Amino acid sequence: MNYLSYIKNNITLISAKNLKQLTTLVSLADYVISVDTAVAHFAEGLNKHGLILYTNIPAYARSKYYLYMKSVEPDWEDSRFLCK
Repeated sequence: MNYLSYIKNNITLISAKNLKQLTTLVSLADYVISVDTAVAHFAEGLNKHGLILYTNIPAYARSKYYLYMKSVEPDWEDSRFLCK
């Protein structure tokens, strides 16, 4: 339980008005969690450790050469992830 409250108290959601602000905020982060957006790719370019969440694009197609950002993609065999 302490671990969850520790994470909860140390998560910051960011809101940037332009790419310069976004890049600055990502560069100041200790760890980045993002869906497959520019934020994730900026983080890799800035050597920030983090996690990229993918959907229908295979992770290996987008981040196979990434050293810092790790990829997560859904298990498409699990019907909960399929559109109905």
